[in-house]
Amino acid sequence: MNSKKQKLFIYACSISILLLWGFLWFQYRYDSDQANSSVATTVSNLSKAFEENILGTIRHLDNFLITLRQDYPEREEQIPSLIASYNSHSDRELIIQLSITDARGIMVFNTKGMPAKPLDLSDREHIRVHLNSSEDTLFISKPVMGRVSKQWSIQFTRKVLNRDGTFIGVAVLSVDPDYFTGFYRSLDVGSRGSITLLGMDGVIRARSALATGGASAIGMSVPLNNIMMDPAKPTSGIYHTKSAVDGVQQIASYRRLKSYPLVVRVAFAKEEALSAHYWHRSNIILQGIVATGAILLIFWLAHRLNNRQQLYARELESINSSLQERIDTAIAEIRQKDQVMISQSRQAAMGEMIGNIAHQWRQPLNALAMVLGNIKSAHQYNELTGEYLDKTVENGNRLLQKMSTTITDFSNFFRPDKEVTSFSAREQINHAVALVESGLISQNISVHFDAPQDLLLTGFPNEYSQVLLNLFANARDAIKGSGFPEGRIDIRLYQQDGKGTVSVSDNGGGIDSAVIDKIFEPYFSTKDMGTGIGLYMSKMIIERSMSGRIEAHNIEGGARFVITMPVAEPCSDAS
Repeated sequence: MNSKKQKLFIYACSISILLLWGFLWFQYRYDSDQANSSVATTVSNLSKAFEENILGTIRHLDNFLITLRQDYPEREEQIPSLIASYNSHSDRELIIQLSITDARGIMVFNTKGMPAKPLDLSDREHIRVHLNSSEDTLFISKPVMGRVSKQWSIQFTRKVLNRDGTFIGVAVLSVDPDYFTGFYRSLDVGSRGSITLLGMDGVIRARSALATGGASAIGMSVPLNNIMMDPAKPTSGIYHTKSAVDGVQQIASYRRLKSYPLVVRVAFAKEEALSAHYWHRSNIILQGIVATGAILLIFWLAHRLNNRQQLYARELESINSSLQERIDTAIAEIRQKDQVMISQSRQAAMGEMIGNIAHQWRQPLNALAMVLGNIKSAHQYNELTGEYLDKTVENGNRLLQKMSTTITDFSNFFRPDKEVTSFSAREQINHAVALVESGLISQNISVHFDAPQDLLLTGFPNEYSQVLLNLFANARDAIKGSGFPEGRIDIRLYQQDGKGTVSVSDNGGGIDSAVIDKIFEPYFSTKDMGTGIGLYMSKMIIERSMSGRIEAHNIEGGARFVITMPVAEPCSDAS
């Protein structure tokens, strides 16, 4: 092979491989975006639910605290039973204890019992905030270790006022921090995910995570420049971070509570949340390796065939330069070799279009990978007989032939027509059905084509078939959206009133009568993600370019689209 042809082979092979890996890269990026979007939606919904639960709990505790302080001191002996009753409505103990101090911060009442000596709590932040302020508001403290209860607790405090409104003390409701996240342990945030309640001061009030044993992080602080505590940042959001508690890479959603200086945070471990996506990425790489090997094999075979062709040419030149009496004997052999070279050249040309339609090769490439795997397994278990090898090689060659046929079909089918020509309606319909039938069957949708007589139409055959493909796609989407377990698309070709007519019917539930007159308008779509261009362009092709007519109407259980065009002449039924 001369250097110019060799370079062309190398360029063609390289471009094919680059197109293949380019397609796989874009597919990976799309899958990655979808996976990250799904995880972000889930974690955002959980954080919103957590926020609503926390807000409801805090409001109930505040109302209960107001009720308790109003009953003190007249109904002091009934307070423990009220707390026990409140806790009985929860699946675990929420309120640890209630303490009341006097105006100096000295404890005068505790549901767990009073200490032997007077206990001064005026040094506690949740007491000082009321001693030094004239406002009567709810205060939520950092987690503290109770001097009486000997338990970690979050203090909900309010002033105790006399009937004349004078300040006489502070009511302190000690709440178990683990209660705020206990309910959410039943949710699946993974073995390394976490649910956290923080203050705007950066101190963790409560945290639920299997990886750190639940409440072990209570009282820890996170940097105040964190996005959650930064007032310049949005009040809710999703971000990727490394956990300050256990060092796990996370996808986290946070929400700041509107009425309280608190933040709720739900986080998934990135490795767990995207595990399926990582597996799919490995699968894509494996498919790319197998496909690359197949492309290299095809171009290597083409290279060998080309070398053989050149070898035969050199032999022919040698024969022509030899004695005249050998020419007649060699002619028959040369002609036979020429036929072989022509056949081999045609086979080599099959690989030229591979790079243009790499996305159509997924199914045959997967099947080819399975064939190679079967050969390996047969070899490992000593089952690789000659007959088995021949059969397996035959299956592999059949897959390669299918890939080549796909190239030819698509390159011819989607090439725009430049001139008006007469074409067989039945043939174009059959081509369009062949391109989508396997995909429809995989979705449990059957296609039925009734054409008692072929018709010869005048126009642009490829554009005509593209209109049919658009109608098939719309029928498929309607059937999928309707929820019918068994879909059906009926196609009829017939002549009516001197016109060639094709009808495409489905059992997808039909079109809303309120919008059926608008479906051919530009940018109008009944689909959530539709562009509204398909039916508009179909109408332009049929009515403006080919002097036909397209219309739609509902039938029982579905919709029917009818295309009417002038007939050139009827075709032979033999077609």
